[in-house]
Order: sequence, then C-alpha cells, then structure tokens
Amino acid sequence: MDRNNWRKQIKSFVTKVYSKSQPNMIFSVIGDSDNLIPKPWPKSRFQQSLTYAAKAAGNCLILSKGEPLKVSKIVREMMEEYIYLEKPARPNLRLISVPSKPVEDTGLYFDLPEVLEFDENQSNRDEGQGQGKDEEAEFYADDSFFCKLPARTADEDYIDFRAELERTLERPTFEERNALVLILVEGDLSAVDHVKLATENGIPVVFMKGTGGLADLITIAMEDSNMEIRTLLPVLFGIELDDTDHEIETLEESLKTILERSYLIDHFDLVEKNEEQFAALVGELVQKSRLLENTGPSKNHTLEPNWDTKNKARNRKSSYAMADKWTWEKKPWRMAETLETLDFKTFSSPFSLPLDLFFRFSKFLELKRNKTSSEQVEKGAQELLKIALLTNRTDYLEALLDLNVPLSLDVIGELYKCALPVDGTEKNDSSGMRWVLMEMGGKHKLAKHLFEGEKDCHEVAQKMCKRLLNYKKTEIDVHSSSIYKSKRMREYVNRQDFLQAVLLWSLLTHRTDIATLVWRRVKSQLYTGLVSALILKKMSSIAKLKDEKLAMKLKEQAKDLRGRILSMMDNLYQTDETLAFEILDEVDVVWTIEAKPLSFVYESKMYDIIAHPCSVGLMNKIWFNGLIPSGTRFCTDFLKQYREAVRAPFFHFVLHYIFFGFILLMYGYAVLTPLKTYDKTPLLLLVCEFALYGWTCLDFLNDIASVVGVMPTRANCSCTSVDTKRKAGYKFLSRLNDMWKVLGLVCVLLTVATVFSRLKPTETFKMATRFCALLLLFSFLRYMRIFVIYQLTGITFIFLKHMLLHLVQFLFTIAFFVLGVGVFIEAIVHQENQLELFPGVWYEWRIWRIIYYPYYQYYGEVFDGDFGIKKSNDEVDWSVKAVVAIHIMVGNLLIVNLIIALFTTKYEKVHEKSALIWQYERYHVIQDFRHRLFANLHFLICCCLAMRAKSGKHNDKVRKELKRIRERQIIQYIMAGRSLGK
Repeated sequence: MDRNNWRKQIKSFVTKVYSKSQPNMIFSVIGDSDNLIPKPWPKSRFQQSLTYAAKAAGNCLILSKGEPLKVSKIVREMMEEYIYLEKPARPNLRLISVPSKPVEDTGLYFDLPEVLEFDENQSNRDEGQGQGKDEEAEFYADDSFFCKLPARTADEDYIDFRAELERTLERPTFEERNALVLILVEGDLSAVDHVKLATENGIPVVFMKGTGGLADLITIAMEDSNMEIRTLLPVLFGIELDDTDHEIETLEESLKTILERSYLIDHFDLVEKNEEQFAALVGELVQKSRLLENTGPSKNHTLEPNWDTKNKARNRKSSYAMADKWTWEKKPWRMAETLETLDFKTFSSPFSLPLDLFFRFSKFLELKRNKTSSEQVEKGAQELLKIALLTNRTDYLEALLDLNVPLSLDVIGELYKCALPVDGTEKNDSSGMRWVLMEMGGKHKLAKHLFEGEKDCHEVAQKMCKRLLNYKKTEIDVHSSSIYKSKRMREYVNRQDFLQAVLLWSLLTHRTDIATLVWRRVKSQLYTGLVSALILKKMSSIAKLKDEKLAMKLKEQAKDLRGRILSMMDNLYQTDETLAFEILDEVDVVWTIEAKPLSFVYESKMYDIIAHPCSVGLMNKIWFNGLIPSGTRFCTDFLKQYREAVRAPFFHFVLHYIFFGFILLMYGYAVLTPLKTYDKTPLLLLVCEFALYGWTCLDFLNDIASVVGVMPTRANCSCTSVDTKRKAGYKFLSRLNDMWKVLGLVCVLLTVATVFSRLKPTETFKMATRFCALLLLFSFLRYMRIFVIYQLTGITFIFLKHMLLHLVQFLFTIAFFVLGVGVFIEAIVHQENQLELFPGVWYEWRIWRIIYYPYYQYYGEVFDGDFGIKKSNDEVDWSVKAVVAIHIMVGNLLIVNLIIALFTTKYEKVHEKSALIWQYERYHVIQDFRHRLFANLHFLICCCLAMRAKSGKHNDKVRKELKRIRERQIIQYIMAGRSLGK
C-alpha cells in the first residue's frame, strides 16, 4: 500500500472517530518486541496507572499494535479488566489495534479466562474472530470498546504508518489539536525511529523506567548524557550494531535529537511512583509541550512532514531499525550435556551463570523470527521451558509464557525426574523433599513414579495430594479440550492443564518463585491457593520429623501464600461483593480435589481465612438470608420482609431453640413428679417426657447426617448436600470434633438408659430418677448452644471449651502423682486391713479411697486428724506424715502455681485468636441450620422434598450459572495479580 492510500485510510478512520465523539486524550502505547533480555516488571502497576490516567481524561483512545506480543497483551488485558470492573454504560475508553500483519485472535491472551461456549452461536462468534471479517465492520464501531485497523504487510513501513496515524489523530485539521502522548514500554531499537518521529511532530513521549529495552536505554541517556551507548546494547538487547554502516553513530544522533527536545520527553518509575503521579506527569508533559513548542529546539518543524517515499522506504529497510540487520551471535554455542538444577532465590539476571539459557533463548527467538517449521520451534520451546523451570529462572519463564509458547504435559515427567534425582549426588534440599514425597506416597510407593519420571507423573502427584489431604477421588469438572469447537478455547484449556501441572510440580519440589509466578496464571486462584497452602502445611509437618530447616521453609511458603489469599479476598470483597460470595460458596475442583472454598477452609481449620471480612459477610448473608445482619433489625423488620425472613436460617435457629426451651421446661415438670412405669403415668406427663426423647433422637439423627455428609435440604429437591469430597472416615472424625455433638451422643445414651430403667417397676425408681436428672442436665448444656451465635457469650464458651480441654490434659499428668501418693498411704495406713481392690458395686471400690486423700490435698485439705499432724497419733507411721507433708508442699507450691501459670499462658493464646475461633464455631452453626428447618421438621418432610417436581426453568438457571463462570474466573485473575503487585 503506497503512502497516498495510507493517508486516505487514516483520514477515513479519523473522520469516523471524531464524527462519533471527540476524545479528550489519546495514548499510543509502543514497545512490542521479542527482546533477548527478558526483564520482569510490575505489569499490574502499569495497567492501573494507564487506566487511571485514561479514566481521568474522560473520553480516551488507546492505540497498541494488537499482535500476540507482551505489551499489546498487557494493554488488552487492561481494557478487559476495565470493562469488567467498571461496567461502563458507554465506551469512554476504546482500544484501537494497529497490527503490522494479519493476526488471528486464537491464543492471543491465554492467561485471561476464555468465554465458554454456551451455545452454537457463541461458538461461531469465537471461531470467527480474526478470520475473514469485513474490514469496514471492524474499522470502527461506536458501541464497541475494541476496534482494529486493517493489517499492514510491509514491516519496514509500519513505523511511518503508525506515526502518520498518531500525527493525524493529534491534528485532524490545521486549526485543531488534541492531546496525544506516546508511551514507550520495553521496546527494541526499531522503536527509536518511532520516538524520533513523534518528537519531530511535537508529540510528547513518556518512557516507562524499569521495563528494560529501549525505555531503559533512553532513560539512562537522559540521566547521563556521557554514557557510552555501545556498552549498553549487549546488556539491554543482547545485540551489537555494525560499525561499517555507521549505525552506532546514527543511533547516537537519533538519541541526541530526542534528548534535545527535553520538554517533550519524561520518564516514569513504575516501582517508586503511583498511578496518580503518572496522570499528573502526563498532564504536565502535555501542557509543557504545548507552551514550549514555538520556543523549544524543534520550533521550526513542519506540521506536514515531507514524505519521501523511495528514500524513506530504502533508509528504513537498511537501517538499524530492522531486526535482521542486528549483529547476533552466529557461532554455535556448545551446550552443556547436563545442567545442574540451580536455585536463584534472591536475585537472577538474564546473564546469570551459566549462560546456556541466554543462548538457548536467543536461538529460540531466531527460529521463531525466521519462521522456521512449527515442530522445530515447539521442540526448542519445550527444551528451553524445561531448563528455565529446573533452574528456577522466572525471568525467562515469564517471557516464554508471554510469548505463548506451545506447552505440553509430556515435559512434566522429565521435570520430576531432573528435580528429584535418584543418585546420591543430589543436594540436601532435594534429598529432604525426596523423603517428604516418599512419606506422602505411603505404602503404595507412589513417589517412585515421580523419581523415575514416568508419563503419568501428574496423575500420581494428584493422587499423593488427595491422600495427603484425605480426599477421595473426584472426576475432573474441566471438560476436555476436544469438546470445544473454537481453537482459542481448546488452546486455553490445554494451557491451563499444563500450568496446573507445573504449579503442583513447583509445590512438591519446593520451587517458591515458580509457584508464585504460575499461581497468578492458573484458573480458580483462590481455591487453588487454599489447597496449595494446605499441601505445604502438611508437607511441613512431615518434614519436621527429619529436617527442621526444610519444615520452616515450607511453613513460611504456606504462610506467604495465605497472605496473598487474604490480600486477594480484600480486593475481591471491595470490588464485587456478590461475585466474591459466589466464589467462596461454589464447588470447585483443583487437582481432582472437590470442595467449596469456605467448606475446605473450615475442614482445614484456617481460622484467619474463615474470619476474613469477606467470609464473615458471606456468613451474614446466609444467616439472615440477605437481610440486614442484625438481630434487632431482623425482628423489627420481620413483617415488612416476612418472605425473606421466614427462609432465613437465623429465624429457624431462634424458633428451634424456643421450641427446645419449651420442651425442657415440660420435661423438668415431669422429672419433679414421682416416677412410675409408663402404663401408670398420666398422658400429660408422657407427652412431656417423650417430647424430649423424640427431640433428642431427631437432633442426634441430624448430627449423624451432618457427620456423614448427607442432609435433607430445604433449598432444593435433592436429599444430598455435598460441600466437600473428603473421605468419609476423616470427614466423620473432623465433624465429630464438636462439643455439641458429643453432648448429643451423651443425651441419646441417657435417653436409652432412662427409657429402659422405667420399664422395670421398683419402689422408688431411684436409678431412673438419676438418669432423668442427668438427661435434663445435659440437655440444658446442649441448649446453651444458643449463646454461641453471639460474639460476647460465644467467646466465653470458647474460653471454657479450651480451658476445659487444657485441664483434662493436665489431669492426666498429675494422675500419676495422685495414684503414687494414694497407693503409698493406703499400703502403710491400712496394711492390717487389706481389702479387695474392686469389692462389690463400683462405688464401693477401694480405688476411690486411694485417690481420695491426695486428690483433696491439692485443694488445701490436710486431713491432719487422720495422719496425726494436728494431735499425736502413734498409729500413723512417720513415713506417711513425711510423704503427706512433701506432697502438700509440692502440690500447693509447685503444681497449683504451675496450673495457674499454664492457664494464664493458655488464656493469652486463646484470647489472641478468640474472635477468629468464634467465627469458626459460628460458621459451623450457620452451615448446620442452613440445611435445617426448626424443630427438625426437614426430616419429617424429606419425602415431600424428594418428590417435589423439578421446575421447568432449571435448564435456564443452569445456563445463567454457566455464564457467571467467566466472571468469577476473571475477577480472580485480576485480584490475584494485584495481590502480587505484578
């Protein structure tokens, strides 16, 4: 396309842009390149800064290259995040893609969750992206956030075309002028001409400092004009320019020309400054360039630059701006046959030794640039990716993932084999992890599959994780990539499978930096992070048996990951409360471990996660059914919102315990009357008794259903509510660890004993009365659960529970002292009157007299008359007096004071976590009554629930739910990036 056609096309485009709406600001982002020197930098900070400036400007246009390269992908992600989070009514921000060659959208933005194919029309739309579209249709659309110009075919003309487009957008007519700023991110040497043309046309330029490439080169030149440019090229670009064509001099002249227009250029430090400072810098630069354009060094530049088509094209094609003219390392580098798995934990640069990875990366880019066969490129990419993973080189790994390298699960087995060598030459860290994995594998020796690098390593690793966390096998809910029609969706699913496998590998081989990098890119970041944190915690407990140092490292990694999860939950809760609740309360699957994130947290006893404001907000929403989370407001507004109120678990909880309290009063009345056999008991008293018996049995049945995991729910017609897929035995033990369930078991046993004791007629029914009184006592203790739901009384019960457990543990310790002293006293004092140890009924056993004296001596009882201390008693042996004196001294001075000190320490520890533990206990109550009706009526109407006809709108609900999947995934992707600051 000649330059006249350029102008016609650009004029037509600009006319359409300004006919719809006049932009207040135009940002042109450049810098896409395949740089040999990858440099990680905070992408999220750049996205937030550019978004903030664009929103502050109002109606704004953003230009990018729109090809599958790093900078264009970052800008595209920024726009999609803006659209999703802000949900603007009209497109105030528009992204205009100006590609240099035809581009297909398949596989462009892998890390953003793809649109699922809900129907055939959606699939066709996905399949048709970038394939044979009408150029006029995508030229510009007023209701679209994205538009694309037709692609260029001549790379050497792209800079001139882009510069002409920018100049025309800035000056649509001679009398008009709009604010336009060029933003350089990274960039190779070809961008020098672009920046130079921009400054010649009076367009201000901002260089993003710290992103590497040309941006850093110009920033360094701005700070030190005497810097030797030649010395920076190998470090910043990995290339050299040819001296014969005087390209160094040409480059220096170009940089000098740019620096002479100092009023048009400035740099922004992504690390040191924030988005508000970026917006202020842009505003200052635009204003300064406007006021100084007629007095600055370039005051004589023309508004209509003279285009010399032949010379311009020839000069561009032969200049240093073309990548094929740069001097590369042509001599073949002799690669090492074996590469030691180094671990760069604190610092690594692209030139960190050994240099094998740098030369492999340059070779890969050369093959990719020369359009070599895809098989060779894929083979080189796989080998490079494997080395980057094994050497913990996150800079190269991030660059490869940004370049959309083809990924394959076949490399996973080799990664395990290389990271966990079998011979005895491995480092201590590796041997420690080998032992931990062998313990995780158990008697089946699953870890051997990992050490030998078999093809099914990922499946074996998943089995080991399920075994470690005690979860049963679950079918993967992620559909196979073969079922999708669009190529883009198939590639996305395959990439996610690989990233999940790499993340699990990095956890099992203790690669902290890689785990952090990959975690941000996988789907379901919140649940994946929770599972990963628990795996690391379990591995730490295993490693502690042998290697305390490794255990501390694993524990710190788990702690850091939980900190990122908490930060992510902060951002989720502040940004979109509804979706945050859905993420926490929806069943998800990672590594075939299926659970709701909040239920998983409860089973794992992650107090800090479950007490997070986001989790508490979800619990309040469930507890009050979306009403204002206040008991007082709930009661006062009950009649106004009775439909929502009667379905609230809080209402059923209160009504449940009102019935329970009434039944307890009835049973107390029955216990205070003389007991008789059932056939002689009045009907009213029978009703009072059996009401509590039936209530206790139904409560116990509810506890059993809760422990087993099967609950008849009032929310749907299903009789099964599955929050997690944990193994039944471990789920039983974890849910049995509940004081209220233990009290329920005791009440059921007392109920059975009471009923059977009443069947046999006696004169006094003394034993039956004891059982009835004990049942009433323990029922009152169960009724006290109503106080747990309130914070003040709930925390009090938490103290009682933990102190009681601590007391029981201590009693086991002092039992040996009590028995020892008691046996000594019994043997000496009653040596002439030796009786059987267990004579007669249980309350007449001799053991009670043995523990009687030493036990009560802890409470200050001396028994001076029995041991001849207060008055002379020659019958008492002197040794007994000595032992009693010593025991009283040790018991009162040491043991009692030790108990006080230990209880004080325990109190302080519990007090620090009392609010967290209370939220943990409260969650259990909420989950319990979430699936219950008051008075356990859900058991009585279970059959009705199961027989209820399914609604005809069920499929529509499923379709709407599926459409929410991408929203939940994309907000996790955004917030995970923000939690890392990358």
